Amino acid sequence: MKLVFIGPTLQTQRGIEALAQDHNILAVFTLPPEDTTHKVRSVDFTPLAARHHFAVHTTALTDPSITSLIRSYNPDLMIELGDSRIVPPDILSIPKYGTIGSHGGPLPYIQGAASLSWALIFGENRWGVSLYRLAPKVDQGDIIDTAYFPIILTDDFFTIHEKSDAAIVALLQKNLSCIETGTLHPTPNLRARKLGPKRLPNETLEHTIARNNAVITAYHARASPDEPVYLPRRTPEDGIIDWRRTSMDIYNWIRAQTHPLSGAWTLLEETRLTLWSSAILYSSSSAAPGTILSVHSPTTFTVETGLGQFLITNSSSPTPLNSSSVGKQLYVPPQKTLKE
Repeated sequence: MKLVFIGPTLQTQRGIEALAQDHNILAVFTLPPEDTTHKVRSVDFTPLAARHHFAVHTTALTDPSITSLIRSYNPDLMIELGDSRIVPPDILSIPKYGTIGSHGGPLPYIQGAASLSWALIFGENRWGVSLYRLAPKVDQGDIIDTAYFPIILTDDFFTIHEKSDAAIVALLQKNLSCIETGTLHPTPNLRARKLGPKRLPNETLEHTIARNNAVITAYHARASPDEPVYLPRRTPEDGIIDWRRTSMDIYNWIRAQTHPLSGAWTLLEETRLTLWSSAILYSSSSAAPGTILSVHSPTTFTVETGLGQFLITNSSSPTPLNSSSVGKQLYVPPQKTLKE
């Protein structure tokens, strides 16, 4: 088939590499160079395009010329991988077999944004990714197929995306021939319940923590794992840690937001402290949550949580920690402001 891809990431690249041998890759629509610095896992398609002889376009999907440009390729299928941009409805039906895309959660049960990070935050040990037909409403097209993979305790943002990419590539290889022959049996998507309160403009740290806690609580309080839910997007400011949560909760929080993301973070007095990796110590003290119990190096320290002592094994800060940091309190919101 003649294929056009949409996407700027490693997942896009891996999809192209997997299908290039048996299909004709015509073009990829990616981000302009100035925007790739803000997109995690973005790649330069120039070397891959030279090997497989396809065009690379950085035209915005909202550009008026995009419709005629895609029509000029006369593609059989358009595939969106690893791209959070909304594909305009008027180009979805241009290809002979329509447009399909990937989603980082098992549809119809997990919809919305940042699904893989949320999977780690929720402490899941199994997750799925899906292929679906793109529709004018985000994540609402018919579901083509879903594949599941295990999540282990040492997985983090990087490794779960590696697993997700592999699963999506396998789904593409499994289903493309069925798309071409018309033997697919897609299932309808379902309406999902949004989790958590709305993000406020210029919201306080207290509200950010309460909002994230509300999402976690609502997710685990579902009547059934088969209840469709819509997960909210995440920003770097959402990385603020709530030290009142358990050591396991905070371990999951940190691994969900480590490299190549901007990291989980906290405040020591007025200084922002970014946390990259951690370990659970399975011991506790009488100190209040967020209390620094010991400093082992400028980047490693032990802190009390809502349940258990916790070791930060890698951190970064404009002001390195030292022995004078022991006994100080990391940011914990005033209890009276929280409505979780």
